[in-house]
Amino acid sequence: MNEWIHARGASMRMLFRDERVAILRWKCSADAGGSTEPMRRSWYVCSFTHSGAFVMHAGDQSQIIDATRAMVIRPGQPFHMTRCNESRATGGAVAIRPDVFENLPGRGDRCITLYDVPASVFLLQHLLLRSAQQRNQDVAETALQVVEELLYAQSKSTRPATTETTVDVQTLLAAKLTEKVRLGEIARAVHRSPSHLCRTFHQETGLRMRHYLQRLRICASVENVLDRRTNLSALAQTLGYSSHSHFGDAFRRELKVAPAELRRIAALPSLTEMQKAIFR
Repeated sequence: MNEWIHARGASMRMLFRDERVAILRWKCSADAGGSTEPMRRSWYVCSFTHSGAFVMHAGDQSQIIDATRAMVIRPGQPFHMTRCNESRATGGAVAIRPDVFENLPGRGDRCITLYDVPASVFLLQHLLLRSAQQRNQDVAETALQVVEELLYAQSKSTRPATTETTVDVQTLLAAKLTEKVRLGEIARAVHRSPSHLCRTFHQETGLRMRHYLQRLRICASVENVLDRRTNLSALAQTLGYSSHSHFGDAFRRELKVAPAELRRIAALPSLTEMQKAIFR
């Protein structure tokens, strides 16, 4: 069950499966600008991106996906992924049997439905992936709770459609997680004035560019934070933060918990206790 299954441009590793849900890790290994082979799933798939960015194509939809948003793919819908840049895209997913999913509130009706990811849900699905291989009794229930919390928290506001310029900026920022980014350079790269670019990006994503980039950096760091072998000071430096404390402050602002506290939560004996600590 724990071996990687490879297809052209994509790999998947099943961590847990019962009669209602399946939990897996995935990675998009297509060349930069290249696409995976077409795929199709028989269950609903709720997918979270941990690092990198890609464009998901399904039917007449094409949407850039990164760690700020999750997506739900309807069963039977053919889809494929195009990798945006050299940064490898990785993530995790919860697959749910159709009749079980259709009893959950807030489900979308399009072939791909996108959701903003609350910090608590992002953290809980990371903890779920780490616990899934142990086949704890609460793995399946927590998997359903992750998806239900995501659907419940979906923003009620309607954003304007994402323009090609904003997609280009998202792609550039996802490739610069460890670099110092200057607004002028980004604006020149997409042939827009800095003021116009900032205003449009904020309208379409709900985040200012600096905040967006910080969120990508923090989301990409969670797996390393959960690995107790990782030196947090070295991780902070790798991600471009001036100090351990600067990184810790940014982590707490984005995910509502400090790195050391997240490690403590991950050491709790059950997913149920982890969930209570995350949603306190």
